[in-house]
Amino acid sequence: MRVPWSWLKELVEVDRGPEDVALLLNTAGVEVDEIETSGPQMSKVVTAQLLEVAPHPEAEKLSVCKVFDGDSEKQIVCGATNMKAGDGVALAQHKARLPDGTVIKRGKLRGQKSDGMMCSTVELGIGEDADGILILPGDTEPGQPVQEVLGLDDCVLVLDLTPDRADCFGMIGVAREVAA
Repeated sequence: MRVPWSWLKELVEVDRGPEDVALLLNTAGVEVDEIETSGPQMSKVVTAQLLEVAPHPEAEKLSVCKVFDGDSEKQIVCGATNMKAGDGVALAQHKARLPDGTVIKRGKLRGQKSDGMMCSTVELGIGEDADGILILPGDTEPGQPVQEVLGLDDCVLVLDLTPDRADCFGMIGVAREVAA
C-alpha cells in the first residue's frame, strides 16, 4: 500500500519525520519497504517576483527581466512572452539542477547577462506546456522552494502489508496505527 505523507498528516497529528514514522511502523509490525519522493527532483529553484520586463536591445524575440528572489534582484534574459511585471515565477538560480539533470549557470545572451532561468512546466518536469514560463500567483512570497509552493515535496511510504494486518489496508487504519 502507498501512503502519501501529506494525506497521513491530514488524518493524524504527526510530530516526527517520515523516516521516524517508518521506523516506528516497522517496530509495530507494519513493514515499510521504502520512502519514495513523489515530485520531480530539483535544487535551487525558488519562487521570484517579476519586477520589470524590457525588450532585449539586440534580440527581437528576447526580453531582459528583473526579478526579486527573496534575497536580491537578478537579471534574467528570457524568450517567453506570457509574463508581465508583478507575476510570480519559478526561478532556477545559478547552479540550479532541473529534473532532467540540466545545471543552470550564469551567462550572457546576446551581450546581456543572465543570472539564471525562469522555468516552464516542462523544465520543472510537471507538465507539457513549453509555450511560456510557469506563472505563479502574484502574492507568492519570493524565495520559497518551488517544490513546497507547488506541493511537489511530498513523500510516499510504501507499505508491504501481510494478511494479518488488514486493519492497515486503508488510510484511516494506517493513521490509527501511527496515532497509537
